[in-house]
Amino acid sequence: QQGANRPSTTPLLPVAIAAMPDLTATGAITTTCATAVPCYFDSGFDVFFSSTAKPKNLIEGELMIITSYNFVQPLGGWVATNVSIGGGTFNVRHFQMKSGGRSWPYVAYYATSPITQIHLNIKDFVTDAVQKDYIPASYYVDMIEIGTEALSGHGITKITNYNIQ
Repeated sequence: QQGANRPSTTPLLPVAIAAMPDLTATGAITTTCATAVPCYFDSGFDVFFSSTAKPKNLIEGELMIITSYNFVQPLGGWVATNVSIGGGTFNVRHFQMKSGGRSWPYVAYYATSPITQIHLNIKDFVTDAVQKDYIPASYYVDMIEIGTEALSGHGITKITNYNIQ
């Protein structure tokens, strides 16, 4: 059941980070810009956290796994480079996200080369983020989304054979 106390469509979530099972995502994701129109994007996963088992419909923590992007190095630089997780290599950004008078911990893992064939265990990224104090160990995983953030322009994202279990 989806709703204020259960934003996820799976009974596995929300789950305390300490009790988080392996959540392996498989499938394919490709994003292309429309012809003759420049666009800038990032594609991948967005994992949201809350401080309690009953989400408040407010972001209290965020972890992104960027499988591909086509813009210059993100502003602010990296807190870590060439981090090996799940067979891939990632550069990491971490800071306090601020919006609407609120703030929350934000961490993003940017693949150093595009990942179009997905086979990632989301738990591996959450574990790394907790070990490095990017996300509080006491939090709960609320939602895991896949898609594209368009920074400018437009294009097409194709997600095929996607599964997370």
